[in-house]
Amino acid sequence: MSPVDKIRKSIRLLSEAGEQAMVSDLLCALAALTDTEMPRADLTYSSTMRELRQHHDGSVKNFQIAFKDAFEEALDAGLDCPEQVALMQSLQELDVEI
Repeated sequence: MSPVDKIRKSIRLLSEAGEQAMVSDLLCALAALTDTEMPRADLTYSSTMRELRQHHDGSVKNFQIAFKDAFEEALDAGLDCPEQVALMQSLQELDVEI
């Protein structure tokens, strides 16, 4: 199990236990671990999907699965802008540059 997967598992378990403060801290750590080196303000789910379909077609399904999982975690944790957190985490997991 990768370190990112271990953190995600911990987030789920702590969330179920009602430990929201720890969940928030771990989600911040996860976001820091999965952040891209060159973040873009114009990066959206739609633009990412277009780019993946054009240049990384084999990664589309994996991206969608990773995005869904990360988005649900961010929603469960009550984070602001869960779509941006999920987007950054998903791209980092796939290790593709957009």
